[in-house]
Amino acid sequence: MARSIEMERDIPVGYGVVFYFKPFSYAEFKECESTAHRLSRQNLSMAAQMAVETIDDEDTPDQVEDEIRGRFHSALLTILITRFGLRWEGVEREPAGDADPEVSIPAPFEQGYIDNFLTQYPGVSNVLSGRLLLPFRMVEQEGNASAPSPSTASAEA
Repeated sequence: MARSIEMERDIPVGYGVVFYFKPFSYAEFKECESTAHRLSRQNLSMAAQMAVETIDDEDTPDQVEDEIRGRFHSALLTILITRFGLRWEGVEREPAGDADPEVSIPAPFEQGYIDNFLTQYPGVSNVLSGRLLLPFRMVEQEGNASAPSPSTASAEA
């Protein structure tokens, strides 16, 4: 498997859509992860906030942990797309006004369009997240975030 951290990446997510990302380091990934953890605990439901504030972490109810985990994954993907996403292909927007409906207009790579797409096709989030984060998970398994290891699964192919 090619080491994908240090190069621009294109990630096909299905439906003819491809996301393009600029390279980012393991340290930048961990910074985004930290921000996502912080954001995932903000704006929780009242019941979840009460549980977080009044119950020890090891006794937090499963539904609260699920809410936090879901918010974390969503926030992490949004942060990574916002900071490191370059463009996408295969997403079209509705023609404006009296424009010819037969002419396809590429959707701009903007947060609103991205959010709409990910909401409309929820499975894409899992595919995109999995493929985007795979090299970083492999680096974590190796235990060395700074250099490629020639004898492991993430070595250059």
